[in-house]
Amino acid sequence: MKIGALIAAAGLPESNSTCGPLDNIGTITAIERIVATLRNAGISRIVAVTGHNSDELERLLTSSHVIFIKNENYETTDMLESVKHGLRYLQGKCDRILFTPADLPLFTSNTIQSLLLSNSPIAVPVCKGVPGHPVLFSADYIEDILSYRGDGGLQEAFRWAGGTTDYVEVDDRGILVDEIPGSSDEYQKLLNLHNRNLVRVNLRIGLAREKIFFDEQVFTLLMLIDETGNVREACNRMHISYTTSWNLIQRLENELHCPLVARTKGGLKGSHSELTAQGKEFLELYARFTEELRTEASALFRKRFRDFFKMDQPEQGCSE
Repeated sequence: MKIGALIAAAGLPESNSTCGPLDNIGTITAIERIVATLRNAGISRIVAVTGHNSDELERLLTSSHVIFIKNENYETTDMLESVKHGLRYLQGKCDRILFTPADLPLFTSNTIQSLLLSNSPIAVPVCKGVPGHPVLFSADYIEDILSYRGDGGLQEAFRWAGGTTDYVEVDDRGILVDEIPGSSDEYQKLLNLHNRNLVRVNLRIGLAREKIFFDEQVFTLLMLIDETGNVREACNRMHISYTTSWNLIQRLENELHCPLVARTKGGLKGSHSELTAQGKEFLELYARFTEELRTEASALFRKRFRDFFKMDQPEQGCSE
């Protein structure tokens, strides 16, 4: 089951009290916290739709290997349009989509796991009877959402598509918090609960001889070249330069002694790039290797540190 995550981070802030993606929540920004939570839940394909402050957001997340899609019309369109931008990219690449706005940074990875275990076509978390985010839904709904022309947002698009929503009760008040409550005791308690849940193994997996020649950045670059057929488009979605991308590719090809990217210049449609058979095979091997390694590392971490970090204690984030 392939899970993709979509963060809507394009819009203008609604008010001074609303949490923006670049606002600090603890010692990291709201959007960094969301990405960390998604990674902690085992989600590797993360798409952020940007617009307002797009350059700053993309620079901030470059090392996180997030894929960027820009909503050029963010000032005149609603959040659903940003959702559609992200879904057009994710269509055909995932079985289920986890969606959240960028102003809700305090939901936990436990909530994500509860949604995934529900096996529902549309799953919405609920805390003390109030629904929140993130929302998990089947990729089967993507075409219907893209076709929806109403102004009721994603929830109405689901209704229009005839989708059945299951509400999953979670003990996580973070699914509801979209304001910056300052330094209040309530805020600090919620932040501490979130940080306790956020502890994780942060692996940076690279392949090296004398120096590292392949890592997650190069993996993402090759994946996007394979998907888009265009190196420049892949660079735009990663917020790296065209020159940097070719330097990374050439270094990798020199180390492996085989071509990984085939490029066709000119023609009516311009240049086209695609992975060679060796490139596709290498990408698949690395993807399986890192997935297995992270699974083993997470299990070992939990085995050794469960009691130290009190990982099995209830969060009680929804208690009064």
